[in-house]
Amino acid sequence: MGKLLSQLLIILSIVILSACGTDSAKSADIEEDKATKAAEQKNVGEDEPKEQKEGADVIEEDISLSEAEIGQTYSTPDFEKITVDKVVDTNQHYDLGPLKVNIEKVAFVTFEGIKDEYLASDMESYYGYSDNEPYTYLDINYSVENRSDQDVHSYAPIYTLILSTGEQVEVSDKDFILESPEWEYYANAFQTDLSLGVKVKSDPEEVTSIRIVSESVDTLDGEEIQAPVEAEIDLEEKSEK
Repeated sequence: MGKLLSQLLIILSIVILSACGTDSAKSADIEEDKATKAAEQKNVGEDEPKEQKEGADVIEEDISLSEAEIGQTYSTPDFEKITVDKVVDTNQHYDLGPLKVNIEKVAFVTFEGIKDEYLASDMESYYGYSDNEPYTYLDINYSVENRSDQDVHSYAPIYTLILSTGEQVEVSDKDFILESPEWEYYANAFQTDLSLGVKVKSDPEEVTSIRIVSESVDTLDGEEIQAPVEAEIDLEEKSEK
């Protein structure tokens, strides 16, 4: 996999999950900024403040996704179309033996038309992307803490995802963000800002929960100290809309 793939999509994940707030004050600020930009552009003689694609539903703008409105489709320098469909501030955790796994945020994003040919080629070869077809993915931001006095090993605290729609996704094979934790978790230490991204077929609005299946936890000598566990993350009544 190319270095470009991981760099661009890690940035995409971090931006979406750290800054997609939609409270009324922020929305008002965004609208005010847009109005200011439009006025400035008009003053320098442009006919339109920003280019709007056919159908009047896609805004062509070099916008940071931290400023993107949930549900609005944009055309950016990287994507023909990209939409933040749903963001859920979960802050729910589960115990995996000595490990505490905290699911901090969950997002659903749809993009279409990757403009960089090398990135598009990697996504098509390994992750089910098809040019000019919508690609929806589930992005999970999480952290892992080892609360014990013993160094341990776990291949994947998030190994399989089962959506409430019944769709099952194997993270180990389909994660294209590639920002996964180290397999070794040292005693009384933690890792933060971990992310994964996997393609999903389900409608984001129909996904009300996610069941997570982990891998086991072992000592560094290979002795199992915790069998795989299952945990359910609720997505209802928490969506940032």
